[in-house]
Amino acid sequence: MIATGQVSRCVNYRLAIFNSPISIFATQVRLSVWAGRGRLRTEVLGGQRAFRTSPVRFQEREGIEGYNTTESEEPTIIDPTRVSLETPRAPQPTTPAPPETSDSKEEPVPWYLRAKTPISKFHPLAERQVLPPLPEDPPPALQAVLTQLSVGEGIDYLKVLDLRALDPPPALGEDIVMIIGTARSGRQLHMCSDRMCRWLRKEFGMRPFADGLVGRGELKLQERRARRRGKLTTAQSGIEEAAGWVCITAGSQGLVIQLFTREKREEVDLESLWGKELERDSKKREAEQRVAEGKEQGTFGAFGRGLSTRFPVPGSVQTRAFHSSSQQPSQAATEPPAESLVRFAKDCINVDTHVRKGHYWRLVPRVSEAFDPDADLKNAAYLTEAHINHLRNKFRGNNYSGKITKGCGLLGQGVQDRTSTQFLQSYFRYFPKHPAPVHLRLHLQFLIETNRIKPKEYPLSEATSFLKTLPAPVPAELYYMCMRAIADSPEYRSYELPASEAATLRLSLIQDLAEHFDPTSTLSQHIPEFQFCKFRALAHNAVTAVLLAAKTVCSTKRVEAGKEADGAFKWFKIRVGTYPLDPRLIEIERESIEQKGHSYAIREYIEQAMAAYVAADHWTALWNRWKNLKYMSVGRDQGFYELLIGLVVLGAKQKEGVYAARHIWNDMERETPPVLMTAGIAKGLLAVVQLAERGSNVSGEFAGLETRCNGYLERWHKWRAEKGLVEEESAAANAVREGKAGGGNGSAIV
Repeated sequence: MIATGQVSRCVNYRLAIFNSPISIFATQVRLSVWAGRGRLRTEVLGGQRAFRTSPVRFQEREGIEGYNTTESEEPTIIDPTRVSLETPRAPQPTTPAPPETSDSKEEPVPWYLRAKTPISKFHPLAERQVLPPLPEDPPPALQAVLTQLSVGEGIDYLKVLDLRALDPPPALGEDIVMIIGTARSGRQLHMCSDRMCRWLRKEFGMRPFADGLVGRGELKLQERRARRRGKLTTAQSGIEEAAGWVCITAGSQGLVIQLFTREKREEVDLESLWGKELERDSKKREAEQRVAEGKEQGTFGAFGRGLSTRFPVPGSVQTRAFHSSSQQPSQAATEPPAESLVRFAKDCINVDTHVRKGHYWRLVPRVSEAFDPDADLKNAAYLTEAHINHLRNKFRGNNYSGKITKGCGLLGQGVQDRTSTQFLQSYFRYFPKHPAPVHLRLHLQFLIETNRIKPKEYPLSEATSFLKTLPAPVPAELYYMCMRAIADSPEYRSYELPASEAATLRLSLIQDLAEHFDPTSTLSQHIPEFQFCKFRALAHNAVTAVLLAAKTVCSTKRVEAGKEADGAFKWFKIRVGTYPLDPRLIEIERESIEQKGHSYAIREYIEQAMAAYVAADHWTALWNRWKNLKYMSVGRDQGFYELLIGLVVLGAKQKEGVYAARHIWNDMERETPPVLMTAGIAKGLLAVVQLAERGSNVSGEFAGLETRCNGYLERWHKWRAEKGLVEEESAAANAVREGKAGGGNGSAIV
């Protein structure tokens, strides 16, 4: 019964229901009655106007029945002291309480005292939604574009490739910053691409172009047709397979957005393709930086400088450095002491000029008799290189053709001879007893030069033995110098041995050095210079003569002199198409082209390969090599086109002349950057047209090309006359002569 009065009383009613031994529930209701209000208020623990049930545990302690009313699954016991404040203490039971068990002693921690479980910061979508870091000096719109792609369009796995430093630049243009992203489906790919184009127009005023984009209407039309055919729709249809790649060119700031589906991105693998290009460009810049640093420090040791193992072409200096992982020894020579006895600067002597020309006799008189090479390594290196360059410049033997240089009075009877001539006395006088790495490299060049000049007295085995005794690590360029010397040395290209046996000997010696450099053959396979040496070892002696003859066709000097394009062929005494091609050379060429580990190509290697194909009358291989250059990241510049025109004219094949006349000029305009017309190229193209129209009385197909070349030569001669380079009468005579040669209907090349 509930009583009313001025003082409110609170009665707690606990109802326990035991329906089964498995589930026990309780409901606690608090009834509060206030006097004068005449109404019943119901409060429920944990919230108003709602009842919450929770499992409870019945337990008797000191005559008090306790029930767990917490929201946790763990049972709790109500504190008896708290209950005693609300209700009168019940009488003590007369029945003894049961003994306490281990379960009753362990009181669980209430839910409000438990430690909160830490929330993991890892999110399954966090990795795919991370924005990539910005490159140095990013375009102004790059950050906004990345945010819009990730947040606004839901593109995942974004990546930024900075292609602005590539040389040559990509086909998309210069200063390209490429963004790569993945869409979840084909529909999202096209919808996001369409919205990105609209967003770029609205926010930045750009004029984007999306290649591969399927418009909204076309997408719906494809789905409708698929439903009519009873095929699957949406992301499972053929739309995603057919169009899983969209390329958006922003139109300004060099931004290019490449969006893929997941399968298409794995298939194309654009990151790896451009990653190799970036790695190749980075290594190239590092090599150029090393060469520049070497020149600044006076090491005069840029790799390949004046390398005598190649035919000395005027004006050509090889400056390529190796892209190998071998450690480069320090070539920095010690600074000369304050009391330096070399008075070059005082006497106003240009040291670099005399060293390059090999005028050692102009430097030696200015050196004191008390000069110590070990105390002044820098000036000792100057003097050593001057002696070596004197040998190079004085004896320019054609080591490619196997001709042994004539007698030399500067050298002695062998490697051990150091005093028989004044030149040897001077060389070893200024060579330090404790040489630095730069002096060891110079002495290796000295041994190679002496073998080129007197191969019998100075065998090349002395150079290879000296190389193998150098302290490790030995840089790869020293091995390349010896390999190149083996491939071109007159000692191994003499006519005393059959050509096949001599080629096998050269190849075996080169392979032996490659194994000494890298016993596992894992690193040497990826060095193009080593492959080039193997190619040179198997190439015919006439390949270099064919190459030089082809380069005279488009020579500007011959055009200035009014000479014909093929007038210099008779001086080389070569018969194109009669020189055999070693089958092993073709295999090496195939490995070189297919080798993915090569991060760069050697221009001289490509030129000699093209000349070897023409010398052996393998025109199909020549055109295939020419087409593969653009896939090897080799720019087909003016020099390559002049060489190709010269090889076609030198080959004198009408079929090849027709093919060249149809494609060369069009390909020149398509190059990046385009190859411009020059007087030499115009003269060579006229010779190609004559070759293509040989035996024909009508000039029809190539009349436009012939007119263009003649017009350019006429303007060129007129310009030279205006500049005062030639007399006007001579220019007019040259123009008339070339017009007659270009319009002639002779049956052969003039």
